[in-house]
Amino acid sequence: MMTKTKLPNKKLAIPKKKIAPKFRDAFIRFYRYMIFFGGRGGSKSTHIAILLLSRMMTDEYMYLVYCRKWSAHIKDSQFKIFQDCVKMMGWQDEFKFNQSDYSFVCLRNGNRAVAKGLDDNQKTKSIAEPTHIWVEEADQMTFDDFDTLNKALRSLKTQNSFILSFNTFINELHWIRTTIFDKEQQYELSEQFRNMDTYLNHSTYLDNPFINQEEYLQTLLMDNGGNESKIASDRYGLWGQMPNENPWLYAFDKEKHVRVIPFIPSYPIYLSFDFNKNPMTVKMFQMSPQKGLYDSFVHMIDEMEGTVVLREFCERIKAKYPFSPFFVTGDSSGQKKGEVGYESKHDSAYSMIKKHLGLSDKQMNPNGYNLTYENSRILMNQMFYNYPNLYIHPQCKVTINECEIATVDEKSMNVHELKKDRGTYAMDHFDNMRYFFQKYFQEFARSNYHATK
Repeated sequence: MMTKTKLPNKKLAIPKKKIAPKFRDAFIRFYRYMIFFGGRGGSKSTHIAILLLSRMMTDEYMYLVYCRKWSAHIKDSQFKIFQDCVKMMGWQDEFKFNQSDYSFVCLRNGNRAVAKGLDDNQKTKSIAEPTHIWVEEADQMTFDDFDTLNKALRSLKTQNSFILSFNTFINELHWIRTTIFDKEQQYELSEQFRNMDTYLNHSTYLDNPFINQEEYLQTLLMDNGGNESKIASDRYGLWGQMPNENPWLYAFDKEKHVRVIPFIPSYPIYLSFDFNKNPMTVKMFQMSPQKGLYDSFVHMIDEMEGTVVLREFCERIKAKYPFSPFFVTGDSSGQKKGEVGYESKHDSAYSMIKKHLGLSDKQMNPNGYNLTYENSRILMNQMFYNYPNLYIHPQCKVTINECEIATVDEKSMNVHELKKDRGTYAMDHFDNMRYFFQKYFQEFARSNYHATK
């Protein structure tokens, strides 16, 4: 744990009237991690900017890197906020701003700040020993982004501080909520972050005394167009989730398709893999031998993920289901030989799965190719709409979440393109579900539902 030290105070006095009471504790001492979250209009960004500017003036050495996911958004957000705060605090003679690259320097001591967009991964990795990092709209970055920046924050010249700020309208399975916050006390820090000298600040527009709060409330209500979840998030800082305006899996109905289903020991388990290295995922299915009858069923009974090697992943599967026969399918890329991390240049992911699970050739059913998004979308929606007794067990939380958020990528020219990133829309579990239906139901759906071309 970092030593708890008060901020240095060298001829700098910040008038209390310039700092809202909700944020004054942030100015008392140094913290390794600072988390600012809540509703819109709570002045999180303004107070973070004032805090960082004050540190630049008082710390003997400071190198600030301030970030957003997209470089193009920095100019009109953080860079402008820093400039506005300098004017508001009367510090115009203390700082010089560079309009070309959005860097700035403290004229008192040479401490400097640079802007970085996280959309360029190589530039992010090349950051040289910052002492402070601030990520605005932190919910837009991936955990890998966070991990890369956190590892870069290792300067020995002074204490280091990582600041995250974001609004609460983010998915319940987002890495921020599963990593930083407690699962039960959802607005409190997880045990991990409580033990790492972390400051937590939850604010709303009611904590901002520098605006007309009643007028701002009307603006929030108008902007949200009656979306109660968004209003609760923006107004009260409650957790919320963006509605899916263009669902990819439009036939999915949580009330219809999610229910507790039994594991049937006498039935085989059909494993469907997606071979991303971070993480690798597998879904476990059971299904009736007959297809399409009133009592036919497809049950998604379990899901698993990990960043381990394939051998260990297979060991986990065997340990959980030691007596079940397995059949294997998944991403066609798993048939490539000689990938990094394989046991020999002649191995593929599927040959290693076959070996480690002790399977025969007949139990291996990999896809020879992956369906286009258009055909996959038609197939999936026809199956979810028409097939009797197609259920997902509630323990498949990531799969259920991805079924709900799966959306068409509005940036693509393909109207069926599935939106993907390595953050909220990773869609790894969704993909291995698509591969399962392609392998075992493509021909059935074509014959019965005219599902694919």
